[in-house]
Amino acid sequence: MNNTNLTQYRVPFGTDLWHKFRTVGINEEESKSLGCKPYSGGIGASEIGALLGLTKNYRPCPAETFHYKVGSLTPTQNANRAMLRGKILEPIVKDVWTLYQGEGDESWVQSMEDYQNGDRATREMLAVRKARKMNAYFVNNDYPWLFSSLDYFAEKGTMGLLPGPGGLPQKFEEGFPVEIKTINQNYARLWLEGVPPYHICQLNQEMICTNSNYGEIAVLFPDDFSFKVFPFYKDEDLCNRIIHWSRKFWDKVIQSRKAKVYMDKYYAQGDINKGEEMQAIIDSNEPEPDDGEAYNEYIREKYKQIIPSTEGSIELYNDTMTYKVCAGINGLLEDKQRYVKNKILKILEATGAEIIDFEALGKITYAANKNGNRTLRIDTKSLCAMNKKCEDEFSKLDLIIQ
Repeated sequence: MNNTNLTQYRVPFGTDLWHKFRTVGINEEESKSLGCKPYSGGIGASEIGALLGLTKNYRPCPAETFHYKVGSLTPTQNANRAMLRGKILEPIVKDVWTLYQGEGDESWVQSMEDYQNGDRATREMLAVRKARKMNAYFVNNDYPWLFSSLDYFAEKGTMGLLPGPGGLPQKFEEGFPVEIKTINQNYARLWLEGVPPYHICQLNQEMICTNSNYGEIAVLFPDDFSFKVFPFYKDEDLCNRIIHWSRKFWDKVIQSRKAKVYMDKYYAQGDINKGEEMQAIIDSNEPEPDDGEAYNEYIREKYKQIIPSTEGSIELYNDTMTYKVCAGINGLLEDKQRYVKNKILKILEATGAEIIDFEALGKITYAANKNGNRTLRIDTKSLCAMNKKCEDEFSKLDLIIQ
């Protein structure tokens, strides 16, 4: 690994300091016990997909992650079967990766049999590629708010599976990150069309944090015990977006941390008004529950297609400018709508209610449908009249740019 401008943090897995490192960071006294320098926390490679909106309906959502980093929520580490399966199978998948020689290669099946039953000399002979376990967090000092914990890292001089210059196999003198995946049958369906974008982002952040330009994801599929390695060169455009969006998120975390310090102080002193002012700052920085801005930009830029162009008329230009103005108005309205929606959701969460009753004026419901998904439904008696009033006012606007 090219360690230029990198910092390694060795923090025992599952400990209190492990949780603190990943969320609010470790102070000077805590860092001394680990033999490293202090760290103010950051965003892990396994979290970046959620912040980019790539894990809809999965926890933790961006808002939860935000509060973990601020310190207003404390994450819990609960063991489950998926985690246990991963811990048990990870070294086995790594061994298969060691023997695997590329797409369509089935020789690993017999090699794995010989590898498991053979002595050390036999395993050394059979190993096509080698990787070592990495028990550390890696931080690129240029982007200290990002960190990565790696499953494995390929040893120096390891051959990758993608061709390099001239179409020949590429040898990576500094090694590269190897991500291990053991997935369940339901999740395996998402891989039929390729690697889910969530994991592509995860691997690219690992490349950022290890100065790598190549990485691989090794996957063991549960249905027929098939095995595949997905190789990737570093996507510079995607990495730039990861850095950009994660920095925006982290700046809000730092601002909210400062507000929380004052909030706790004011509440302890009994100054409720100032305490609520600080709480308002934290609330304003909290990501929306259904925030998809980063994801939408990622999709637009990542998969945009090049199409033929044609000359436009003045009439079309005016229509286009009208569209742009409408889009700007729509954006302002959406921002206001999200603000009110969050306000409603917070009231429901604080009270534990599923209905806000306005009696004769209508009601708001937030209940689960037959699929278990909760939907905010607003049923107010004056809604139709309000829509008609909005249409009348909007028709008076001259949106054509003269």
